[in-house]
Amino acid sequence: MDSIAVIAESVGALAVVVSMLYLAIQVRENSRFARASIYQSTTEMMSSFVKLLGQDKGLSQLYFTGLMRPEELAEDERRQFNSLFAYSLAAQENLFIQHKYGFTPDMSQDRWEFLLGGQLQTRGGALFWSTNQRQFNPDFVAYANAAIAAQKAERAATKTVGNN
Repeated sequence: MDSIAVIAESVGALAVVVSMLYLAIQVRENSRFARASIYQSTTEMMSSFVKLLGQDKGLSQLYFTGLMRPEELAEDERRQFNSLFAYSLAAQENLFIQHKYGFTPDMSQDRWEFLLGGQLQTRGGALFWSTNQRQFNPDFVAYANAAIAAQKAERAATKTVGNN
């Protein structure tokens, strides 16, 4: 009788181990799927913005005028630009937060950082950023400011090398 109990206990323990392994595999697969879904949705948010600008010539012109020559915009156009730019930054902030928590790959963050730093250094982007940083997550603000500083330093280094 004791040997039957030992065998039954061993089979039960083995079943628990197999169940735990199966559960671990399922959790890992679900986590990968969730990260992929998050990455896709955050990328689609930014892509839809780019698509919107690409499909509407007037909106695209307003947006790029707002970035490069904001003083040329009428008051209503400036408000429209500010809304578009805030949306663009919110999408990038979302990507940053998702990356911070490990839901997006490192290599994708580099391209968004380059885009962010460039946008914030245009006249319109810098003007918006100087008065609206408080709308954004403090970690994102620090990240954006670091991206700006890094691109400025890179340009300064390039100019120095080019002058030698």
